[in-house]
Amino acid sequence: MSELYNRIEKLCKENGINVTVMCKETGASRGSLTDLKSGRKKSLSTETISKIADYFNVTTDYLISGSKENSVSVSANIDDSIKFALFGDADVDDEVLDDVRRYALIARQMREEKKRKSNKE
Repeated sequence: MSELYNRIEKLCKENGINVTVMCKETGASRGSLTDLKSGRKKSLSTETISKIADYFNVTTDYLISGSKENSVSVSANIDDSIKFALFGDADVDDEVLDDVRRYALIARQMREEKKRKSNKE
């Protein structure tokens, strides 16, 4: 199994979703991820890596190399901005922000399910 796949899978677990859901929501090919996991592929297209990085709010460097140097500082600034926007103060417990992220993922999944149902009708 590739390190790239391991990082993607870890991000999915941290966000309370599975790889299949992430693929549906980003437009990434589930087959490509399966090939990556099994070793039939060594990497993903830059477009797919960018979509996944954007989805999880990490840098493409982090996905590819595991380097958190840039992603930590960017992520910390984004987290503070989100905290301020939601709560009027950046001094909010990180657990609260994690809960907000989980609720946002649930809301996104519900919206996608509603779209799928309305497209079938």
